[in-house]
Amino acid sequence: MTTSPGQVDPSGRLGVGGRGGTGEPAGAVAVDRRRPWPASPTGGGPAISNQIWPLAARDGELAAVVGAVRRGASVVLVGEPGVGKTRLLRAALAELEQTGEPVWLVDAPHGTDPDRPGSLLVTLAAHVDARERPVVLGIDDAHLLESGSAAMVHHLVATGRVRLIAAVCSGEYQHRGVSRLWLERLAERFDLAEFGENEVHTMVRARLGGSVDAATLTRLHRLTRGNALYLCELVGHALTEGTFGCDEGVWRWSGQVTSGSRLADLVRLRLAELEPDEVELVTMVALAEPLEADLPVVAELSAAAESLNRRRIVVADGTGRRVALRLNYPLYSEVLVDSLPELTARRLRVRLAAAIERTGLRRHTDLPRAVRLRLDAGQLPAPADLIEAAQRAADTCDVEFVERLCRLAVAVREPALARARIEPLLARALTGQGRHAEAEEVFRRHHDRAQAQLPADVVRSRALNLAGGLGQIEQAEALLADAQAAAHPDEAATLPATRAIVWLFADRVPPALTLMRSAIAGERADSPLVREALPLMALARTELGDAAGALHLLDVHAGALDRWADRHWLPHQLATAHACLALGRSTQSAAALREVHTRLTQTGGRTVWNPLAVLVEARHLRLCGQAGEALELLRRACGSGAGPPDAVGGPYVRAWLRAQLAGALAETGAHAEAILGIAAARALCGPDGGLAVVRGWVAIEEIVVFAHAGDRSKAVALALQWADTLLAAGRVTRAVEVLHVAARVGVARAAAARCAALVARIGAQDVAHVRSAHVQALADGNGDALLEVSRRFAQAGLLPLAAEAALQAAVAHEERGEHRRGRLVRRRAADLAARCQGPLPPWVCAEAEAGAPATPADGLAVPGGELTPREREVAGFAAVGLSNREIASRLVVSVRTVENHLQRVYGKLGVLRRTDLALRLQDASAFGRTSDLPLR
Repeated sequence: MTTSPGQVDPSGRLGVGGRGGTGEPAGAVAVDRRRPWPASPTGGGPAISNQIWPLAARDGELAAVVGAVRRGASVVLVGEPGVGKTRLLRAALAELEQTGEPVWLVDAPHGTDPDRPGSLLVTLAAHVDARERPVVLGIDDAHLLESGSAAMVHHLVATGRVRLIAAVCSGEYQHRGVSRLWLERLAERFDLAEFGENEVHTMVRARLGGSVDAATLTRLHRLTRGNALYLCELVGHALTEGTFGCDEGVWRWSGQVTSGSRLADLVRLRLAELEPDEVELVTMVALAEPLEADLPVVAELSAAAESLNRRRIVVADGTGRRVALRLNYPLYSEVLVDSLPELTARRLRVRLAAAIERTGLRRHTDLPRAVRLRLDAGQLPAPADLIEAAQRAADTCDVEFVERLCRLAVAVREPALARARIEPLLARALTGQGRHAEAEEVFRRHHDRAQAQLPADVVRSRALNLAGGLGQIEQAEALLADAQAAAHPDEAATLPATRAIVWLFADRVPPALTLMRSAIAGERADSPLVREALPLMALARTELGDAAGALHLLDVHAGALDRWADRHWLPHQLATAHACLALGRSTQSAAALREVHTRLTQTGGRTVWNPLAVLVEARHLRLCGQAGEALELLRRACGSGAGPPDAVGGPYVRAWLRAQLAGALAETGAHAEAILGIAAARALCGPDGGLAVVRGWVAIEEIVVFAHAGDRSKAVALALQWADTLLAAGRVTRAVEVLHVAARVGVARAAAARCAALVARIGAQDVAHVRSAHVQALADGNGDALLEVSRRFAQAGLLPLAAEAALQAAVAHEERGEHRRGRLVRRRAADLAARCQGPLPPWVCAEAEAGAPATPADGLAVPGGELTPREREVAGFAAVGLSNREIASRLVVSVRTVENHLQRVYGKLGVLRRTDLALRLQDASAFGRTSDLPLR
């Protein structure tokens, strides 16, 4: 039976109708996991492209909503249009209905007017009086409820006659009867955000049944900003067009958003009710975003800007006194620009270019923006403006635009004198796009044409392209040697730092460090050469096992950092973060990385060091238990497309990024995708293996992938092989790291002696010493030693390793028959694991399951809920020896109440008696879980 809006189904259910309704049978009120979400906004039926989208990225929210309703609570889902409120609401109703709950669904405002005869809510109010159990009432678009309906819903919830699940659009006016639901704590409010890149990947992968290329993923997220509706439509559009294809198990999108698609119609529908001034402003922002709000052509439309901002069509980004406007969804720009009439587009681009030029081109980015607008409008700026704009665009790493400008400047036959500026710019732009062979051809022509010795910065760029982009180490060394011999002494002094980078590419760490030491001897402390060499020396010393010395070297020059340019400041900060992490100072490492984020945000562009910033930050996040954040960061970096000019390492840095992504995937349990990722990283290194230094980092991640994916014998063989290779290069800390992995997956006794010998060459403060102690404790099966290792890892902020060592300690205690001690240590491991974003490694979980006693409380699980403030008080008094009667007297409660509190505390903390309780609270304090301590 199908019911129309407002009709009551005798079975106690409602058909779905109204705005976005599907007219489903009453017996299938809520959309299950195979049904579309959300429905078509045009009121027809669900979009064809959306019909098989699974509910993949809202599992946590779904469980929370269903759990809240089963506890007797009501729920209000709040979010922007298109984030998936309707889909989640219906999925929750479906799950509740399957367990026998009486479920009703109404799509507001249909059938909700209480003054109308046969009104749904009046019928519902009368009907629920006859029921013993409260009805679960779902209301979609509850912000559209009229005042009487909203008041009646509030009354039904307040009197406990219904449990409500309502969906409300954020930013929309709703009657106070709806808003009072969460303000008066009658309902729990769930704010649904748009999806991050990880959730987008989860959704798209579940829809397509395979892995998604990182560049495609980044593009999908950039265009839709994680809006579920737009994402579904965009993928459906690409599948329909045939531009979303699968190659060797990986999906890639190669198409564009066209103006004739259903997706474009959806965007136009969203923007259909704009006023003429609003249309003009939205179009200008689409053509030139971000667009300064104080630009005269924008300021005269300030009322339109406020209206668009209020409706979240346009958002304002503020940096200092500057406010820039952009469209909330980049998808809007793609659709608007594609569908804009040619003459309108030309008129607005010329008007915007003229407005920017009248400001005096004060900002560094003003000239490139004005030149771009005129070029897109069919006008050709003066050659001098083309060259100057190319130079400025290179500073902000817009490498595709730099190439376009340089080729135009050449095409208009700019005098030969200007070619000295154009050709190096063009070569660097090609390097930034990964077109290293083309870049070398341009460098070579420029070199052959030059009448005098090339400037040192051009020699540096060519040498890095040869070594880092093409893997031609010997040719780069020869180029630098010739330049060193012919250059002016002032310029020749800057070349050794470039040669040291080339040697680091070749994994010649000790000679590179020696070269830099000799090069800066006698230099003033703040000279350009010292600024360039210092971070490289610190990175080399960290790899050689002297992280404390590296940090001291960096700290000596920290006082002048504020005066350093980005190309010197950023590597200094990255080297600081790298050294701090090696020393177990994760808080200082995080602080340095936050400063990097701030600086990059303020400058608004990418730099040569940005890929390396991602690598350092991702490693920090993974070691500190933030695998989910690392995964999102690496996916975004792998999909970012072209790099900055002079991109250090070229394809090999991309291989390193892919390898780190594969390692992070393996650590979060995505083993199949990790294996594909590490294969892609090896392929990027080329048939000869690529740069030696990157080959080593890729091998480290390959060991991690095989260990987590279950091929432990291969992981061990690779680890033992690469320990020798890394040691030969002088990278002793990495040799200890790979031996540590081998020991953790089962060859601790074979690795213990080698680790002990290696750490004797490493500074005493280095985390490598804790790794070595871990290996030795595993070899000995010493539970107390493993517990101490866990404590040291936790103190260093390396929570995954701390949790792993704690669980191994529990197993060791249990194997010796110390079951009570083992149980307490398992709980500590659970506490640490709960603070990490990924699962524990499969090998340690297998050992824990094999060695666990057959009691439910001993499994590795998250604690049974946090203690309430009263429970913490009672636990604290009991732990210091007070009797139940004494606790009751202090808290002015009955003895029975104290006993009840203690029973709940014992259950949550997994202990059996007061003495265990004292030890448990001490453990919580030592490991930073202060929520389990008594309130003061």
